[in-house]
Amino acid sequence: MFQQAIGAHLDTIAQTINEDAVGPLCRLNGIPPELIPTLNHGDIESADLARLGTYLVSLGTAGLLAD
Repeated sequence: MFQQAIGAHLDTIAQTINEDAVGPLCRLNGIPPELIPTLNHGDIESADLARLGTYLVSLGTAGLLAD
């Protein structure tokens, strides 16, 4: 259920960015509607948590994560 909730939030964020940023910017630049790109999130259910953990530890060790 947590993954579904996160997916719903990501859908909302992507929709907002597409409607309020990407679309208007492309229209201002004269890009035809059929060529306007869209922002989409990837599959969150198959994320490699061990890889993510290693990445976060590396960031912490480098001093890039503040308390």
